[in-house]
Amino acid sequence: MASTTTFLDLTNRTLRRINEVELTRSNFASAVGIHAYVKDCVNNTVRDIVVNYSQWPFLWRSATQVLTPGVQSYPLPSNVSVDWDSFSVERDDAMSPPVSESPLTPVDYDFWLQRLRSNDMQRDASTGSIPIAVTRPQDENEFIVSPVPDRAYAVRFEYWANPAELVDAADVCVVPDEYVHIIIEGAAAEVYLFRENIESHGISSKRYDEKLKDMARSEIRVPDRIRDTRIVQPGYWRR
Repeated sequence: MASTTTFLDLTNRTLRRINEVELTRSNFASAVGIHAYVKDCVNNTVRDIVVNYSQWPFLWRSATQVLTPGVQSYPLPSNVSVDWDSFSVERDDAMSPPVSESPLTPVDYDFWLQRLRSNDMQRDASTGSIPIAVTRPQDENEFIVSPVPDRAYAVRFEYWANPAELVDAADVCVVPDEYVHIIIEGAAAEVYLFRENIESHGISSKRYDEKLKDMARSEIRVPDRIRDTRIVQPGYWRR
């Protein structure tokens, strides 16, 4: 799903929709009045699309963090929505002994504080082991693995990135080209409301909502079966 539509393209298509003069690359940055407002409406609509349905495939990313022996906390990418079920230790046949791929169980932070931290604090690089759990602490920009790692294991995880705001004329919109008409519909609806054209606002707003729902049904994967999302507390963690 390639995306090639620029901020200038989106703005001009919206301007044509509301019967306004289009912008050029030379006057895009200095736009004022209704032209500046349309630029804001485009960004507002892209943000609305991302916020309403966070797990778009075009926002999906993956990352690998190499652990440091004796260290439990690691940074997360900024401004993202993490899939906590995706954490796993990657296979590494070069280690001695070899490491098999294994998922990390996501546990509640309070559970880690009450049941795991005291044991983890007594361990270091020489007494640690391969992690089996991951938790999100109060600082939402990092993750904690447990137990303390004894080797440089590679942990892979997935997340959905929140796109940066469109600023320059040449900035490319993250939404795939086949769906940019939804952005135009949403931006136009916002402009119509600003102009107090209630009838046109109602029509465009309804179209936007319907098309966005269709896009979500088409793009976002729905689980084949209901999954139990309760936090797992394995028996060997109980005291």
